[in-house]
Amino acid sequence: MEKAEEKNNFPYSALVNGTNDFLGRIAYTIYKQNKIEYKEDLAGKNLSEEEQKKDVKTWQDSQCLPQQVELYRTKATKLLEQFVNEMINRKNTELKSREETLARKEKAVTKKEKNIKAKEEKLEKIRGSFWGNVCAGVVASVLYSVFLLIMYFIARYHYGDGISISFGSGSSG
Repeated sequence: MEKAEEKNNFPYSALVNGTNDFLGRIAYTIYKQNKIEYKEDLAGKNLSEEEQKKDVKTWQDSQCLPQQVELYRTKATKLLEQFVNEMINRKNTELKSREETLARKEKAVTKKEKNIKAKEEKLEKIRGSFWGNVCAGVVASVLYSVFLLIMYFIARYHYGDGISISFGSGSSG
């Protein structure tokens, strides 16, 4: 029984050199795909089941020759290289896209920071110093008081002495 199992696993043993042989596993997958295609081709021919089994066995034995094993491993290497290159290209594209997005965002942030700084500088100029604001408040109060006095005198001149200004409640009782 062990001899039959060894014969069935012969292609696997020929292609895969241990449990960590990733390349060998890919080579075995390629072999299995070729075997499926070979069997499909045989199915189209009018051969008996016995003849098909014999042809498959002959084909299988030919695929385990050292040259074929090396060919499968070479194909596996190329396939793995293509896969790795594709992944690298995808990651590079993704990184470039992220880099461009970050550059745009950084540029926008820098522009906003400059705008904020410019607005703060303008606001600081408008605000002035504390004592400048106090003086402006005092001047505004004096001007308002002068304005009120002028309005009082204009009204008195226009209406005569009939104007009375009272402070407090209207009647004392």
